[in-house]
Amino acid sequence: MSIEELVQQYGYAIILVGSMVEGQPVMLFGGFAAHRGHLQLVPWVILAGAVGNFLSMQAWFLAGRRFGRPIVERRPHWSARIGQVQGWLARYDAMLIIAIRFLVGFGNVGSVAMGMSTLGVPRFTLLNGLGALLWATALAIAGYLLGDLIERLLGELEAIEKPLLIGIVVITAAWVVYHHVKLHRRPPADPAVRSSEG
Repeated sequence: MSIEELVQQYGYAIILVGSMVEGQPVMLFGGFAAHRGHLQLVPWVILAGAVGNFLSMQAWFLAGRRFGRPIVERRPHWSARIGQVQGWLARYDAMLIIAIRFLVGFGNVGSVAMGMSTLGVPRFTLLNGLGALLWATALAIAGYLLGDLIERLLGELEAIEKPLLIGIVVITAAWVVYHHVKLHRRPPADPAVRSSEG
């Protein structure tokens, strides 16, 4: 099976899953693949990305609502950013709920912080859906335009399409794996804590 066939067969699933984990490169990949005719930008690339982003943000919000403090205790390096997001939430409110997913490294943390606030679930759900749709649309179109730009700069892409797709897939997969590992990695224990425990 060629790389083009793989993208055509599994592209939407890749976008759906990848958009759950800091999915900016995944959406750019989807837009580029749509430009090359392997996927359909409207509605499927955008819809797959929006659904994945919505589900991820919603799950982290509900986790923050139910298990906020234990989550922060397991990830103490999130504490400063959670305080930062809650400060922004008090100032920017709905705009932040929509825009937080555009800030690299703040999507999951931001959702947990909002879950720990007094923000109501129905209101977050509505604005989360709107934000996910805007996020997926903007990044998918950016990926599509990137394909157009590359074609204008390099000419017809037929000859280099396969290595380009392979490179984009590899970079996208590496990005997703990196953020998954980063999300679940615990920071090293404080030396002072270790010495006091000993």
